[in-house]
Amino acid sequence: TYAVVIQSQYNDVLHGRIGGDEFLLAIDVRSNNADKEQQCNKICEEVLELFEKDLKVNQLALQIKLRMGVCWAPEHGSDAKDIIRRVNIALDYARSESVNIRYYKVEEEQLHLRKMEIIENLKRTIDNAGDEFSIVFQPKINVKTKQIDKVESLIRWRDQQGNFVSPELFIELAEQSGLIIQITQWVIKHVLSHLAEFRAEGISLHAAINVSCQDISHSHFIDYILEQLAYYKVSPNDITLELTERDIMQNEDLIIKRLHQLEKIGFTLSVDDYGIGQSSLAKLKQLPVQELKIDKSFILELDSSLHDQYIVESTIQLGHKLGLSVVAEGVETETALQLLQNLGCDHAQGYYLSRPLSIENFFDWIRSYEAH
Repeated sequence: TYAVVIQSQYNDVLHGRIGGDEFLLAIDVRSNNADKEQQCNKICEEVLELFEKDLKVNQLALQIKLRMGVCWAPEHGSDAKDIIRRVNIALDYARSESVNIRYYKVEEEQLHLRKMEIIENLKRTIDNAGDEFSIVFQPKINVKTKQIDKVESLIRWRDQQGNFVSPELFIELAEQSGLIIQITQWVIKHVLSHLAEFRAEGISLHAAINVSCQDISHSHFIDYILEQLAYYKVSPNDITLELTERDIMQNEDLIIKRLHQLEKIGFTLSVDDYGIGQSSLAKLKQLPVQELKIDKSFILELDSSLHDQYIVESTIQLGHKLGLSVVAEGVETETALQLLQNLGCDHAQGYYLSRPLSIENFFDWIRSYEAH
């Protein structure tokens, strides 16, 4: 269908399919730089307009989302392989930035190549049963009782050279490349395994696991997590699934449906990074969640910023009025923890209490904490 539309409109220019849903247009633009970009923008806008309306195929209306990458020849290469590679770099940026048109920038190529290298290394690690991954636990303190009854589980990756790769970087790339589903499955399996180990040592913990929109949307997600829970004999009541506001807004109807299913099973559902996303109060009321997690940007300067104190106080009050538990992340001072206690926050985590710890170090840490 794409090909028919493009063929009908651009039969006088070189064009062709270079991938399943990727098409290349090679257009002769003979102008100075300013006019050239203006002319190219005009052509791109025309292409966008072609796909604005739904396409009808066998009486089905298909909505098309179009992204375009643009580069120049010979400025960005005179060889066809180089041109296609670089226009694909621009296209990747258009997708990741959610923009319709993206021009290739020379200075971004090394960064792009580094990202591609990370993705390939992620694939290799996944194929090797996640042998370079590990789980760390960051304690959560019950602000009222001062007990450690919860943890957030986080993934860490040390590559073949022994270097730690930033979680923010590789998780983002995993989401962009579709590898996040396999990584989350690895996390679920190993977190539940560690909880079983702690239980055998007489330590009961409630663990939070971060999940993405892709995870929740996947048709086998619920079956997989139930299978692992049964294998390790862990109750869903001992697990919180954390999902960001941004993720909830993607594929919203399906996400809310899946959240209702998970709630019925017994999982605690948490809105992570609350306060920096796009969810409205009306939307929050509709979500089957039991917990709000206040973003650390409102906590880091809590002891010196009245504005942050007002925001945090109102968020805690809102959460409690909606029947939700409230967690604060990013607690780095005793004063901040005391303020959160005064404001009625339920749980807190941050470097003041502890950095994320390897499983071995967490064993020692919690034994020491309980002894005092």
